[in-house]
Amino acid sequence: SFLVDIPVAKLDLLLKLRKKYAIYLVSNTNSIHWEWACRNAFPHKGFRVEDYFDKLFLSFEMHCAKPEIELFQRVLEETAIVPEETLFIDDAEANCKAAQSLGINTYMAKAKENWGYLFE
Repeated sequence: SFLVDIPVAKLDLLLKLRKKYAIYLVSNTNSIHWEWACRNAFPHKGFRVEDYFDKLFLSFEMHCAKPEIELFQRVLEETAIVPEETLFIDDAEANCKAAQSLGINTYMAKAKENWGYLFE
């Protein structure tokens, strides 16, 4: 549900965070919704979706979805990130619990919540 009507402040935050951190998108989506999001949700100040994230993990391409442990294991393997040094933000408890089971720090965000304060 994060890929619809993304607030400009969050897009700006992603650009800022990407200067300091590796930023990955893990999304349960299909090709039609993803194409819509790329055209409508991410364009901002001339940036495209690829400018906000180091790598995209899309369920329709991976043939698995959150909260499947396999998805999170593949993210860890493909990025070589350290789970204990990683923060996963999601709006579903099941997804957060799956990530936590692999040692990943999580934050369950509420809809429309401004979670930028986590990085201050």
